[in-house]
Amino acid sequence: MKPSASQPAKMPRLNRVRPPLDTRKMSATSTTDKEKIAMEQKTARLTVLIDPTKKDAFEQLCAEQDVTPSQVVRQLIREYLEKHGVSYANQPASGTGSK
Repeated sequence: MKPSASQPAKMPRLNRVRPPLDTRKMSATSTTDKEKIAMEQKTARLTVLIDPTKKDAFEQLCAEQDVTPSQVVRQLIREYLEKHGVSYANQPASGTGSK
């Protein structure tokens, strides 16, 4: 059956999948430097494989302490970087961290 002029031909599903959005290729003329910095400070995902029993115990302890597992992991990473003298772009000023 031939598609009519008002109905486009159906394309295979594979051809209709959009590529992931690459924010680095967005128009630089409409983005200020402040907006560019804000985009660079968005979060990224880190996948960690862990024993299920340790994960359960960790999540339970976090819940008891009213913190999220993500908050604890971020703090551990900050402390590890500091311990090894590694600096990074949005690092808080030294001596102002909470312990």
